[in-house]
Amino acid sequence: MTLVERDSELAFLKKSAVDAAHGTASVVLISGPVASGKTSLLRELSAFAADSGLLVVDIQCPQGGQGTPLGALCRLFRTAPLPPEWAERVEAALATGRSAAQNTADGSRDADDVPVHVVNDLHAALRALTVTAPVLITVDDLQNADSASLRFLPPLVDRLRSAPVMLALGEREGPHAAHPLFRAELLRQPHYRRVAIDLLSPGGVRQMVSHLLDEASAHRLSPVLHDVSGGNPLLVRALVDDHEATRNTLGPRAVDAGPADESFLQALLWCLERTEPQTRAVAHAVAVLDDAATVELLARLAGSDTEPVARHVQTLNRTGLLDGLRFRHPEARAAVLAGLHEKDRAALRLDAARLLYYAGEPATKVAAHLLAAGSAGEPWALKALAEAAKEAGYRGQTQVRGQYLKLAYEECRDERHKAELLVKLVDTEFWASPPASVRRMLQLLESPLAAHMGTRQASLIARHLFWLGRPREAVKVLDSLDVSALAHDESASLDVHTTQLLLDVSWPSLGTRALAVEDLGPSALPQSSPVSIVFRSTKILDSVLREGPLESSIEQAEEILRNPWQDNSLLDAVANALITLIYSDRTETAAEHCDRILSELAQHNLRGGQAYFTAIRSWIALRQGDVSAAYQSAQVSLALIPPHHWGMAVGLPLAVGIFAATAMGNYAEAERLSARPLPDSLLESRFGLHYLRARGHLHLAMKRPTLALDDFLVSGERVQAWGMDLPTLAPWRVDAAEAHLALGRPEEAGALLAEQLDRLGQAPSRVHGMALRLLAEADGPERRVSLLTRAVDMLRACGDRYELARALADLQQTRQKRPSSPQAPVRGGGIETLTKAETRVAELAAQGRTNREIARRLQVTPSTVEQHLTRVFRKLNLTDRNQLAAPFAA
Repeated sequence: MTLVERDSELAFLKKSAVDAAHGTASVVLISGPVASGKTSLLRELSAFAADSGLLVVDIQCPQGGQGTPLGALCRLFRTAPLPPEWAERVEAALATGRSAAQNTADGSRDADDVPVHVVNDLHAALRALTVTAPVLITVDDLQNADSASLRFLPPLVDRLRSAPVMLALGEREGPHAAHPLFRAELLRQPHYRRVAIDLLSPGGVRQMVSHLLDEASAHRLSPVLHDVSGGNPLLVRALVDDHEATRNTLGPRAVDAGPADESFLQALLWCLERTEPQTRAVAHAVAVLDDAATVELLARLAGSDTEPVARHVQTLNRTGLLDGLRFRHPEARAAVLAGLHEKDRAALRLDAARLLYYAGEPATKVAAHLLAAGSAGEPWALKALAEAAKEAGYRGQTQVRGQYLKLAYEECRDERHKAELLVKLVDTEFWASPPASVRRMLQLLESPLAAHMGTRQASLIARHLFWLGRPREAVKVLDSLDVSALAHDESASLDVHTTQLLLDVSWPSLGTRALAVEDLGPSALPQSSPVSIVFRSTKILDSVLREGPLESSIEQAEEILRNPWQDNSLLDAVANALITLIYSDRTETAAEHCDRILSELAQHNLRGGQAYFTAIRSWIALRQGDVSAAYQSAQVSLALIPPHHWGMAVGLPLAVGIFAATAMGNYAEAERLSARPLPDSLLESRFGLHYLRARGHLHLAMKRPTLALDDFLVSGERVQAWGMDLPTLAPWRVDAAEAHLALGRPEEAGALLAEQLDRLGQAPSRVHGMALRLLAEADGPERRVSLLTRAVDMLRACGDRYELARALADLQQTRQKRPSSPQAPVRGGGIETLTKAETRVAELAAQGRTNREIARRLQVTPSTVEQHLTRVFRKLNLTDRNQLAAPFAA
């Protein structure tokens, strides 16, 4: 074997062996860190001595050998090839020596009193060995030798000054190496020398790697190998072995694979196992505390004083395991922790959590240890978990927050606090894993803990019951609240009113509106607080559903969407704001925000949130007339969560999927979706209106107009009863008119359409365009082309590609039936018809800028930009922004 950076040490050892062969005795102590190459030096020395004609006696002191009195000397003399006549005499001397050592141990004899005749006999035996040849004796791992042998060795060595004997000792460095008196005795010997070896330098590592691999690999790999190993030769060798194994398995492209693998981790644990128990305890403490480690905390965790702990840390650094107070590789830390017994590891984690908590470290660090320990029964631990869960919520770390709350819930013994924790856990899991949230909520409602819920907890549970499709149970929970308690808690009061209003805008027939809209008075809560934002978003949604789209509501919705959602409690507000924009026909703005939110939800792995907002995105696509994208998104949302865990919100992706599949002519798929079981009371909800409309259009496509008319009229009855008879929610008059036309009743259809157009006024909208298209069929041939032309203009301006395609098809068919009539051109002017504001917006859009970019450039809202573009498309007779390039080319 080639030794690296050991030339001078080996040369000295070889010279000492030669001197011994010529009658000059010597004692050499080779000391160094674990696995630094002491044993390799001794082996090289033994091989050289044997080749030089010396008699070589090699022994090693096994780990744990300190408990066997005179064990090291017994091993030495029983290994040596003594003449037969000396064997019995040596055994007798060793027996006497063992007896003397035992008497010293029980206090009946002075520890420094070594029987002279025993030393004389052992010395004579060694002299007898030298009769035939000079002798080299090597003793490796001297730190494991028993104290009795270490007391006998110095006087024995003293008598060998003139003998042709070399004694080479190998000792591991550490706070407690060999017996201190033994070291002092050796220092008195004139022929004693100490050889201290260190870990390899970066150059030494490169030299070693070049011997093991090649120069090119050494140049590339040695810097990182030195960083990871600290220059420990054994660790370097293990890293090279892992590198070669990876390359052999994965091929040449794996030459730069990560350095820490099986051989390295095994070698690291081997090194650690050969340190002292106190050193291992400090290493375990470093592994647990990680970046929070200080000498003071390590001492407290290891149950020691700072001074000895500092020495143990130095030993671990000298061994190459640590760099300061950190393991050199994260996998090394993980391996050290994994090497602990499970109970010991948990106890150490809990102790570390306690230390860090009272040291004022962040709650997230404390909670991480509590999770690893699986224990948090003490009050300080529950408090730390609560603080960490709150922090995780702010950071959007939903899964981590759930883990903190789950442990706190399992360990808590106070019933009221336990109920509060379970509600928080239900709320946390709602957006991440709805099935888990449902199970926990049912567990809560069926347990005695339900009686211990506070006002806000009950409000949250009511909200989740509503989403689960149990609105009446939600109302029951709200009715059971102690209303008097709300007067003293403004936040809880606002939260309850939010839940009541949310129930009302989604299930108006439940009658929760009376309480929800009562005057709360001026709020002292910050407008930026989550409960205020959710309440405001619910109010603007309610306003749009009852009064129609208002510019103030749209602006408030955009403001909510512009601000990042801090935690899951704001996702209700985000959803309400998006739906407000959809009902206000601001689909392009809604699409931009929804795409960004979906990206953020995916980053946080909120599966429930992804499913719901993907369903909203499919709805946006449907309102834009992109039926293919709408169908695909609806399918994705339904695949993210099992249908039976959707609750009443399943009505949205099902409605979109049925309508889109019908529009694409895929009637079998639409029928399949419509056959899915629905939650109880879904058809009585706002989402039920969308489902009824989709199912009605499927009936129309399948030549079932009577069933279609029933669905459309039921929708009309409900929105009228709810005070929400707005076409943006349910254009039931237009849909019913289409069913009447299919039944051959143009008069009834015309009456409904006239009523709808009268309610719409002159403002352009997609429903206005849909109504004009059907009116063209109901009104007779005289005005048909004119009405369809107006419908095309309006639908093109509103951006509903599906309804626009239907209107264009009807217009083309009508013209084909009247070949002699001149074709009325679809209206459209030149860019001179645009206002200055419209021109500026159109020019920027023609350059490929998004609505949001244009809004920032012109310092207006995205909604204003969308309105300008709608008018531009109508005036220029364009269908999408890609067509702007031609009229606005430079």
